[in-house]
Amino acid sequence: MVSFQSSLTALGGEPTERVGYRTDNGNIIVDVTGLDFGDPQALELRVVALPGVVECGIFAHRPADVLLVGTAAGVRRMERGRGGE
Repeated sequence: MVSFQSSLTALGGEPTERVGYRTDNGNIIVDVTGLDFGDPQALELRVVALPGVVECGIFAHRPADVLLVGTAAGVRRMERGRGGE
């Protein structure tokens, strides 16, 4: 286990390396379940501050402009400022 994965475990998460996948810069990708998202902005700051973490997929400080939601009826597209907020 990489050292930042131990730190993610200490935050309450269960990290799993995405075997066979790398970023475009050759970095490993780690999926984490079990984190407390009660304060997503604080969580994002704690995760990206961990030594060894390049980026995370929380994006609480910069909300998405477009959200694609899978539903039983198909994909629903929601856009910021167009009824999707």
